Amino acid sequence: KKSCYLVLVVVFATSVFMRPYYLSPTSSSSSPKLNMASSPTLQTQQYSNETEMRRSIAPLLYHISPGSTGSRTLYHAACQAGFPSVHHKSFCISSNRGIDGVSENVVEGVRAHFEVLRWYQIADECCSLWSKGKVSSLDVDLNGGEKVDGSEHIQLPCLIPLDQWAQILQQFLKMVVNSGIVGLFDTPYPYLAPEVLDSADKGRISKPFIAMTERDPKSWAKSRSENHGLMVCREEFSYEKLGSSEFDVLGCIERAYHAATNNATMEVEDNSSSYRKTEAEPLILHFWDVFEHRSHKDPLDPSFQKGMERQMEHHQQFYLPLANYTPDFFGVKNKTNEIETNATTSRISLLPKKSRFDEEDVILDIR
Repeated sequence: KKSCYLVLVVVFATSVFMRPYYLSPTSSSSSPKLNMASSPTLQTQQYSNETEMRRSIAPLLYHISPGSTGSRTLYHAACQAGFPSVHHKSFCISSNRGIDGVSENVVEGVRAHFEVLRWYQIADECCSLWSKGKVSSLDVDLNGGEKVDGSEHIQLPCLIPLDQWAQILQQFLKMVVNSGIVGLFDTPYPYLAPEVLDSADKGRISKPFIAMTERDPKSWAKSRSENHGLMVCREEFSYEKLGSSEFDVLGCIERAYHAATNNATMEVEDNSSSYRKTEAEPLILHFWDVFEHRSHKDPLDPSFQKGMERQMEHHQQFYLPLANYTPDFFGVKNKTNEIETNATTSRISLLPKKSRFDEEDVILDIR
């Protein structure tokens, strides 16, 4: 972890800390506030024009490798170096817990991150409920939520049309990228790589600094499926039909709609509420028509494992040429990068100790 911190400091310092944007509160007129109480659709529509007009001055450190490739190690290093960062349900934006003294753009980014994560997890949970027979058109309440296990207190919008869900996810993703957040790590960002890079090109002044940690696809697929519940694209809609995987979430949806529009015999679940496009009715797909939930408790499926391997291999081959930083955590490379730790340590004191950021695993203080 210490060597990761040192390398991150060396390769990233010149672009990150030219100005302390992350500790410079801006006026409310400079950037719109997120109203988390409003509806997600209205909120994203209201915010979209403003985010497209505003380009973030913050650099972007983007770990493009999927989970189970050392993302938490890099996240810890980024926090130690003082980079405002997010990693799944964790974030670090201040040397003290809370948001006092932190730029509004950074706080907005963390809030938007948890909305991206929330909507991603809604899709996964709805797929899981569907596989257990707990979702049907009869479960919908007047607000479009799902009554889970007969309870009216826990509701999920499982019947939201998939194209609407994708739009919401993309708008919150733009908010993250156009914010003051520097480090993006772990799910779901590696699985939204095309959209993250496109949004960064439009929403950041500087190009993203891409980190990739290669891992043998076979060992990665085994570790990933044995230790994590996964929302995966169905094989028939996967990239080049290489196999089910978590990769290319929005590309999976696009291919599913394309297939459904052009193929009247598209296979969906027998009891699915989806139907194909007619002249009078639009095409509606739901989460379970395109994705499926796989539990880490499921028996190992050799066919599924092979598909995960192929998709991981493709992901690494495609994005490795774009990477600026490729630490060899898993011994993939024949040659390792030599770092003169002692000399570097003696020269670098990038931030005063009190300014380095503590990690926070709760979001109550930013809601």
